[in-house]
Amino acid sequence: MKLSKKSGLSFFELALIITAMTLVLINNSNTNLAYSGLSTDPRNIPVPEFDFDDPARAMVVTVFFNSESDVIFESAHVSSRGAPAHIGNPPILMIQTFDVDGVLMGEFNSWHPLSIEAENVDGTLSSITLDSGSGTFIVPFEPKLDSLMIVDVEQNEELIFVELAAPIRAFCQDNPDHPNCIDAIPPVVGGEIIPIETTSLLLASAQSFSWMIPVILSGIGIGLFVVSRKSE
Repeated sequence: MKLSKKSGLSFFELALIITAMTLVLINNSNTNLAYSGLSTDPRNIPVPEFDFDDPARAMVVTVFFNSESDVIFESAHVSSRGAPAHIGNPPILMIQTFDVDGVLMGEFNSWHPLSIEAENVDGTLSSITLDSGSGTFIVPFEPKLDSLMIVDVEQNEELIFVELAAPIRAFCQDNPDHPNCIDAIPPVVGGEIIPIETTSLLLASAQSFSWMIPVILSGIGIGLFVVSRKSE
């Protein structure tokens, strides 16, 4: 194989040009590394540091389906990781979350835990509906999160409503400094959640003090009577 005479370059001259260009590129690369403060020796390049202190957490709720519409609560806890994305899920079940005031915080579609895909002998897939089984649903753990509801989209039917105050309280007792635990839930009194209001406290104080007024007045009256007798 020969180069065209129009090029005017031999293989040797072309090799020299390519070698020179390569050396220039290597030199520029080393210069850039030197300016950036990095060593040109790969053994001396520091290992990159990653920030894994992500405060995002997720609420994991597990329920048991006795049938497609008969659902009972199993467990709920706050995980150490954030919630996954739910993009592309089919509209079979609707998962909704609510805050302490009952306001909708978020919703997303979900597969039905009893609907699974089974592989046939020939490699094809078939849809199978189980008689019963557990299902786990993961939602973001956000400030003021209070409850979760699972809805059958086709039937437009509420399957189960789950209160999340207990697992949130358990997590916040172990992690009081977590940003989602600031004013997350009201304190517990006598096993029930009782919101503390300033007005209620003032009324309670007034009622507890009212029975003392007659006693105080009686004491003053007796004292005045005794003093008047002594003066006589």
